[in-house]
Amino acid sequence: MTALPPPLVDPSWLADGLADPDLVVLDASLGAHRHAALRIPGARPFDIDGPLSDPASELPHTMPPAADFQRELRALGVNDRSTLVLYDGAGTYSSPRAWWMLRAMGFDRAAVLNGGLPAWQAAGHPVTSEQLPYSPGDFTARPRPGLLIDRDAVAAALADPGTTVLDARSRERFTGDAPEPRPHLRRGHLPGSANLPFT
Repeated sequence: MTALPPPLVDPSWLADGLADPDLVVLDASLGAHRHAALRIPGARPFDIDGPLSDPASELPHTMPPAADFQRELRALGVNDRSTLVLYDGAGTYSSPRAWWMLRAMGFDRAAVLNGGLPAWQAAGHPVTSEQLPYSPGDFTARPRPGLLIDRDAVAAALADPGTTVLDARSRERFTGDAPEPRPHLRRGHLPGSANLPFT
């Protein structure tokens, strides 16, 4: 594939390109869908709960350093010329996070599978439990400043009347009416942020 893919592709687009040796499918599922028995043929695990989260951080799903990200993508057989399609088992939940991580590391040849594995299966495309072998790749991480920010930048954004900080969690988690999935996290939201649930 030579052209950049659109940010969102449908199952038929992926099915048409699945035989292309430069197309790599990555399963970015979280939670109950992580390490699921069935996957899109040839899919490899983009493990946001594992090595694709910063091991030095006590917070979950934190972007790893560029050198670690590069090492993990190379281990997944990703090349600089690859076209990546990311999906997850919930539909469209954690795969956009993986897509954004790639953008932040300077890689644009990536798309999210619209509807994820459920849409793929609903369209009648095959799934497998087989994990195919793959060779290491030559992926190069080229971090882009500003696509990920730290807590100081978030605090400054919250204090800026011209900036809106969006919280994509459910309204119940935003208001603190629902418990957090991790017991050590406090309920509620950042003062001054707005809620736009991803659902």
